[in-house]
Amino acid sequence: MVRLNINERANLPVEPRILALAPLLKEIVVRMMTWVETPEANAAKQRLVDVLYDEICSASPMPLHLPVPHDPALKRLAIQMAGDQSGAAKDLAVLAREVGVSQRSLFRNFQKETGLSPGQWRRQMQVLRSLELLIRGRTVTETSFEVGYESVGAFIRAFRQTLGVTPATYTQDRRRS
Repeated sequence: MVRLNINERANLPVEPRILALAPLLKEIVVRMMTWVETPEANAAKQRLVDVLYDEICSASPMPLHLPVPHDPALKRLAIQMAGDQSGAAKDLAVLAREVGVSQRSLFRNFQKETGLSPGQWRRQMQVLRSLELLIRGRTVTETSFEVGYESVGAFIRAFRQTLGVTPATYTQDRRRS
């Protein structure tokens, strides 16, 4: 059996993250999944583990994190925003009234707890939701409107700004891998 010990590798990322899965990294993981059938360690497996560590360290992090606030009122608001399947954006004033704070306090407290403004958080949520739809075979146009964008161009810009690729490129890459 091969165990991955992060304490042995000082250059591994400390915080949890989602990594862009390069073809080599994907194939290493696939190979390692077969080790359940033959769990005994050997030099070849150790070399593959060494390459795995190298690939993890050089992999690009994907900005797909959607932090949830700890404050109960802000958490309810985030859950409400995430559950809104229409994707319709509410004005900051409306959101602030729902939480019972001023717009400025809502913005400041939400950003303090999540690292994102309410608008950035909403966009991140929309991109995450769009990934699910694109993977299920929806077109870019269908996806853009379903997650709440009023134009396909605005959706493509937000997607590219968040993930570094257009939705079409992302979908093509997913189909190839």
